[in-house]
Amino acid sequence: MHATLITPDDIQGLLPETADLHVSLFDQWTGLRGVRPFPGLSSIQPETLKPWLGRINLLDVQRDPLDFCYRLYGSKLTQDSQYDLTGKLLSDLTDEQREIVQESYQTVVNDRKPLLTMVIPKEPWRDIAAYSRLILPFGDEPDMCERLLVLILRLSPDEMERHRERMPLWYRFE
Repeated sequence: MHATLITPDDIQGLLPETADLHVSLFDQWTGLRGVRPFPGLSSIQPETLKPWLGRINLLDVQRDPLDFCYRLYGSKLTQDSQYDLTGKLLSDLTDEQREIVQESYQTVVNDRKPLLTMVIPKEPWRDIAAYSRLILPFGDEPDMCERLLVLILRLSPDEMERHRERMPLWYRFE
């Protein structure tokens, strides 16, 4: 999947209503990683994630074969979707659910770089909310992503309509 290169400053133009939440989490992640490609696992501390709690998923990366286990599925996401994926494997989800996230998660694991995506239902009558996803890699080994932290924020109707014609929407950070 092709991704457009962006900087955190570009998020304001892409997602004006939620830019502050995206940029502040990205900035925190950048500060935690220092000179490493991504922060270590011990840097994921609930007390530092308060502004985003409820809208965060933590996924453990499993290998051989590659899969993802939901260590935490945000409480607000559970409330919105009416299901809790905590403890579930991505491979256990329906094909439709897996299709929405699998490629982006694999890309972050392989590239070891953050990714911002937008998911907008192609059929407006579908009961699926449009949302943005900031996917951040973590791991103790500099060459191996071991966990993903995913911030999921619902898009406003204006944001959804503005981006609907530009699918797919993947943005990598420079």
